[in-house]
Amino acid sequence: MAKAKRVLTDREVKAAVASGGTGWLSQSLGSGQGSLCLRYWPTGSTWYYAYNVRGKTKRIAIEPDSGTDQRLTLAEARERALTLAKERRDAPDGDLLLLRKTQTEAAQRSKAAHEAEERARSLRTVEKLLNNYIEDLHNRGKISAKQVACVLNNLLRDYPLLAVRDAAGVTPLEWVSVLRRYGKTDGRTDKMRKVRSYLRAAYAAAIRADLDPMQEASAGMMLTTNPIDGIPAGTSRARERNLSEAEFRALWARLTARDHPLSKTLQALILLGGQRYSQLIRATVRDYQDGELTLYDPKGKRTTPRKHVLPVQGAAKVLLDELVDRSALLGTDLLFTITGAGPALLDNATHYVAKLSKSMVDDGEAVEPFVLSDIRRSVETILAGKLRISKDDRAQLLSHGISGVQEKHYDRSGHMDAKAEALAKWERWLSQESGTVVALRAGGAA
Repeated sequence: MAKAKRVLTDREVKAAVASGGTGWLSQSLGSGQGSLCLRYWPTGSTWYYAYNVRGKTKRIAIEPDSGTDQRLTLAEARERALTLAKERRDAPDGDLLLLRKTQTEAAQRSKAAHEAEERARSLRTVEKLLNNYIEDLHNRGKISAKQVACVLNNLLRDYPLLAVRDAAGVTPLEWVSVLRRYGKTDGRTDKMRKVRSYLRAAYAAAIRADLDPMQEASAGMMLTTNPIDGIPAGTSRARERNLSEAEFRALWARLTARDHPLSKTLQALILLGGQRYSQLIRATVRDYQDGELTLYDPKGKRTTPRKHVLPVQGAAKVLLDELVDRSALLGTDLLFTITGAGPALLDNATHYVAKLSKSMVDDGEAVEPFVLSDIRRSVETILAGKLRISKDDRAQLLSHGISGVQEKHYDRSGHMDAKAEALAKWERWLSQESGTVVALRAGGAA
């Protein structure tokens, strides 16, 4: 005969609580459903829902409703225990306490992540993102920092509402809309590509900072994706403008006739074989020592710029010695500067060459306009064609295409003799000491 299931009564519960003793009362809720238990002691009592997992008893306290100090009746406790028994059916291995612990921990993690995300959202505005990037450029001593700051500050001025947006919330389509408007406003696709490039770099720098284990976690912006990555840079037709020999001689004559700091800088650029402008203007007085000018080439995937040493002789030495004296008078360590407050920036040189180009076209000394980058291309063209300087020697002189294993690890000669010979040959051509100049077009003789 089956044993009858023990059922608690209100009288039994009240008697136990009033007894002033300590003990337990319990009642099974049915097969596999656990039990309802009452723990009582002289000053109070608590109801529990109890169940067994792998031979171990676990209990969950059954509390009165929040905000009340009323004790639960037997009927209320039994009802709540049955609810817990039902909830336990969905718990892995029937362990309701473990399930609740897991849920609590997950909720705490979610809350912490949400709070961190909210903090980051309030701090990672587009303005903060761009300012961080500009500050990083300044801290790394990048000459481009001032130009980048000008472009990005203009962007924030043009789009003031964008400045306070969450940088992670601006979609690629929204950025495309901004970039498209830049391209249409002034018709200059190069400006649009420049803004895109700076935005992409700003996002990439923020993401790298978050992934850097040497950085404090609180310093990051919690960005995980770069919305600019998927926006194509657009195609640009490579320039093919080369100044003829006559045009180049006319340009050289104009530059040497002027005493403007930018004219001196462009003269140095040409005398030194057509160096990259942005690379040249990083040079300081300390970089010019013992008849050599050391430039630093940051292009490519180098973590540190590659030293690019040039022999300085002849007219180039006279010019650089003059610039050293001028820098001393201005109280600056910069070799190529306009006022001493900073380097002779690329934008300044670009506008200077544009005006020079226009005046030469107007005076019939140039058949069509040219830009700063055309000067470097024209120098190399003359070095290769007229002066027969080899491709390898030109590469060493102009610091391009030098990335092989042999160049990195074994060839330490610096090719200084070949560079000096090429520059001497180039200076003779500029000063017309190499022979008679043959005009390439009517009226083209310098």
